[in-house]
Amino acid sequence: MGVRASLAVCGFVVAVLALRAAVVRQDSGTRAGNIHFDGRNRTYVLHLPAGKPRAGLPLVIVLHGAGGHGRGMERLTGFSPLADRTGFAVAYPDGLWRQWNDGRGRIAFPRTDDVGFLLALVDHLTRDGTADPHRVYVAGISNGGMMAQRLACEASDTIAAVASVAATLPEKIEPDCLPQRPVSMLLMHGTKDPLVPYKGGMITSPHGMPTGSRVLSLAATARFWAARDGCADSPESSSLPGRVDGNMTVRLAHYGSCRDHAAVEAYTIEGGGHTWPGGLQYLPVFVIGKTSRNLNADERMWEFFKRAAR
Repeated sequence: MGVRASLAVCGFVVAVLALRAAVVRQDSGTRAGNIHFDGRNRTYVLHLPAGKPRAGLPLVIVLHGAGGHGRGMERLTGFSPLADRTGFAVAYPDGLWRQWNDGRGRIAFPRTDDVGFLLALVDHLTRDGTADPHRVYVAGISNGGMMAQRLACEASDTIAAVASVAATLPEKIEPDCLPQRPVSMLLMHGTKDPLVPYKGGMITSPHGMPTGSRVLSLAATARFWAARDGCADSPESSSLPGRVDGNMTVRLAHYGSCRDHAAVEAYTIEGGGHTWPGGLQYLPVFVIGKTSRNLNADERMWEFFKRAAR
């Protein structure tokens, strides 16, 4: 049950995008790539901005949830069109067996070195001149969001900022998460997420079954990263104006005065589900909850990332 539930939860539903995603088009600035790592051929999709210089770019790595893959994640989010408008590179890597080893041990092959793979991908894209090694950022949803936070724990000398959606910090990795340098952290979570509980506790499968993995609440996760980054003890709170759906208000808790100009921001989406704000409603509301239209995750993340550099 544990492995199957782990595959189902934390992004299982994103797998549906695999059936909907279009074939990657060369003329769109998107291409498939691969690197050899740890005895395996690891794959990814890379989008370079159309009509912009294609060297020394900021790099955003976007991680799918369990059951998904890179091409589906490109479709779920709006990062590729945003990259075309503003000029950065986006990599959408593929987890082995459509999952990431986020440190919880709830995967089929827990020895998979995904930290090593993602750092090797960064190294590959910086060595070939595509990416600026001082401006590397990671975003992810669910299992991918937890993997992004694990990278902040273990690769703070490489990753300048992280954005995690529908994914709070797993209890299992909290004690050993000791980043060497501050990492700016942006969190987005819906109060009605049916899989990863907003208030913390046991992660459940889409069928409502417990998975054996527990996470901190959104508030506790934000406090954790604020403490690691040496931020102010208390956040500044504000509300975003509702524009489309007045019943899905968005609250922001911002921790400032952090070391090395880092920042921690936590967005609470009232009534939001296990979804990417501003992205596709990729499955019915009764399965994953509702997608907010009052917050555009991609644009908020990019504005946040631009303020952080190594």
